[in-house]
Amino acid sequence: MADNDLNKTGERYETVSGLECRELVHLTPTVKVCEIREYDQKRGFRTTLVNRETGQIIYERQSMRIH
Repeated sequence: MADNDLNKTGERYETVSGLECRELVHLTPTVKVCEIREYDQKRGFRTTLVNRETGQIIYERQSMRIH
């Protein structure tokens, strides 16, 4: 991976399953982890960390929107 693929914090944005994915290079250099953030007006924000190589969900958090 070339240095110009990364922004200042070591993150690279890609698309995974049609969603924008932020690859967290600086957190886990040996395991490629992607952060996917989704927003739904009814359910709020959902953050998912996915192992890029296996597709396994490592962490998922739902943040409810306050009305």
